Amino acid sequence: MAQTNYKKIFSNQDEMDQPENATILGNVPNWISGSYIRVGPGKFDIGDTTMTNFIDGYAILTKFDIRNGLIQYNKKYIQSDAYKKAIKNKQPVYPEFATKGNLEGSKSFLSRVMSAFSSSGITDNDPINVYCIEGEILASSESCHIHNIKKADLATSDKVDLYKYFGVHMACAHPQRDNKGDLYLIGTSFTTGCKYQVIKIPPVGSGSVKDALKKGSIIASIYPSWATCCSYYHTFAMTENYIVLIEQPLLMNVVKLADSKMKGKAIRDVMEWCPSEKNRFFVIDKRTGEVLKTKYYADKPFFFFHYANAYEEDDHIIMDIDAYPNEKILDLMNVDCIRSGNFEGDNSGLIRFVLPITKNAKDFPKGENIVTIPYTKATAKRESDTIVLHGEELGELGLEGPTVTPLKRQKKHRYIYGTGTFRSGFHENALSKLDLETGEYKVWREANYYYTGEPEFIPMPDAKDEDDGIILSAVSDGRDDGKDFLLMVDAKTMKEVGRAMCNSQIPQCIHGSFFPDKAMKKCFPPSYVLF
Repeated sequence: MAQTNYKKIFSNQDEMDQPENATILGNVPNWISGSYIRVGPGKFDIGDTTMTNFIDGYAILTKFDIRNGLIQYNKKYIQSDAYKKAIKNKQPVYPEFATKGNLEGSKSFLSRVMSAFSSSGITDNDPINVYCIEGEILASSESCHIHNIKKADLATSDKVDLYKYFGVHMACAHPQRDNKGDLYLIGTSFTTGCKYQVIKIPPVGSGSVKDALKKGSIIASIYPSWATCCSYYHTFAMTENYIVLIEQPLLMNVVKLADSKMKGKAIRDVMEWCPSEKNRFFVIDKRTGEVLKTKYYADKPFFFFHYANAYEEDDHIIMDIDAYPNEKILDLMNVDCIRSGNFEGDNSGLIRFVLPITKNAKDFPKGENIVTIPYTKATAKRESDTIVLHGEELGELGLEGPTVTPLKRQKKHRYIYGTGTFRSGFHENALSKLDLETGEYKVWREANYYYTGEPEFIPMPDAKDEDDGIILSAVSDGRDDGKDFLLMVDAKTMKEVGRAMCNSQIPQCIHGSFFPDKAMKKCFPPSYVLF
């Protein structure tokens, strides 16, 4: 059994001077035409400093141009201020998620005090996600800073500060678009009292992200459940008519957060896991901006990054969340852990929650299950003036990066796809497909030294079945002499169609998006391709 070199997988990445033509084994379907662009941490060692956490690494973009059965691969660093100053000073200057910044020589104390209440001094390192507004590609993290990226050569263009448009210091990395073309985003503001801000950005047709942001508005403001703390969140759920923001018991003290910003401390230092605080589900009506007064709580605490999908049925919101029992996964992502191959800990599991839509919990009798969806074991019961949710566990533990076909986003789905990443268990070294109707899995798995990245579903032209399409996944080869590759798998059978072998290493990225060429846009729903 081949030995995995984790230090190789999580080593500093080199930029490429020019794209390389990948060597194709098997087939690349001729109907796939577009660019698969991903972002993730690429530089962990700066001078004598090693970044504390995986997501602290400086952002590098990777791109696979897929056309006419051929694939070109390229990668470039995002030229953020955080990256450029770190290179110049040979150490991190801005504090990252878990890595302390070295602000002493960069600003006066008074300037640091002032920056605690603005967006200056917040890192603009964006290693988490890429998305589109008005046809412009943007890289994001969980701060207010996003970067405009040129699709042709991955060059960094303008930096955009969401604080200047909406007054938010933090923003989730996963905006979502509906079939009307409206993009929704949730951020947290600290300036005039801590609030979660629900932001709507409409399409304007100008081709300028700044024009769209100028037309954007805050449609709802939500005060956290705690006077001096707010919750960490990575994403939110969205259906045709509703947005669901889940507060989880990983809390950030606002006072400590301002103090840490002045002193260059990491955000992780002010986070506290409080399992006595249950997860609360805030439901916002997209049509009106109304925040339903109904208090929805999970019956036990959980931590999560992602959910697979959410949709409405018979006055219920159904959402499938990839949940952990606690937040310890954050520390298992520390660089010393991943380079030593220490990934052991509690695995995540898919949990289905069902929320009966109501403006008044007292419309229901106490103690009875008020979920009327017949195909789920999830329950919701009124206790006093709250509705307590009990989730239904779906499938085997250990699935990460859950997704569905774009054709089923915000609609009822049958299949969920995901990856085992580096975790042990059922999904180890695998891409997996869960059939929710039968409970059965189909998996692609070849060797214990192959580590699959998150799946990206590409629907085939004129798809008739939900699973008509190709799954893309960037695979790291852990052998010293192994070559990384872009894997293509038939989403129906989970059998390999082909792979694109690359001479240059492919970084372990966090998220990415497929940007279809004009000829392919008809394969995707408006919510995917409307820029």
